[in-house]
Amino acid sequence: MKLLDFFESRNEKGKLNEDIIQLVSCPANGNVCSQNLVEINRLLSTAQQSRFGKEYGRSIYKMKEALEIADSIGAERCANCASLFRKTILGSMNQVKDELEVMSTGFFKKRHRESFEQVSLIVDQLK
Repeated sequence: MKLLDFFESRNEKGKLNEDIIQLVSCPANGNVCSQNLVEINRLLSTAQQSRFGKEYGRSIYKMKEALEIADSIGAERCANCASLFRKTILGSMNQVKDELEVMSTGFFKKRHRESFEQVSLIVDQLK
């Protein structure tokens, strides 16, 4: 029996995606974390748009804000929800880090080096 189930919605590159994380089932029926989920989805959607627009600094900042909201969920019965939110956000940060790592070693390496170092530092601190 699954207590929690989340899935990431996939969308075409460049389209605004309001529901990055969707709550399928929850032991608390989403009563406690639903407002946090709305804000996390808004921030992740903005981060996704920024990433597609090559605004990596803004994308990283929005994901960090979303992570702070996930970390602030304090209800014990929402610990699994918060953990899944956090894992999804960290997964997105790792994707940006990997993308920037590749771009920081190419012809335009100086352009993306600072963003790569910034996201690497954040991800390393959060692990």
